[in-house]
Amino acid sequence: MGPHFSFSWYRGSPIGRERKTEELSRASVEDINIDGHSGFIAIGNEPSLGDSLCEVGIQFSDDFIEWSVSFSQKPFPLPCDIAKELTRQSIANSK
Repeated sequence: MGPHFSFSWYRGSPIGRERKTEELSRASVEDINIDGHSGFIAIGNEPSLGDSLCEVGIQFSDDFIEWSVSFSQKPFPLPCDIAKELTRQSIANSK
């Protein structure tokens, strides 16, 4: 199987609640800013794969979007590189 990608648009939902959920289940969660939009980046890892999951949540007014990229095999390219680029493209295309 190849990588899994998902996109979610949370309308009127607080990004902080999603971040707290990520903090309970991911190896690391950090702040991120992409093209002037703030949010979080969450990384999940597996002992045999390393960093195999990345989720980027970005605030848009009262909404936020989230890209999730995960691999079931050794990832290439890195999932966070992919998730950040998909987020950048989503921001650019929203204008």
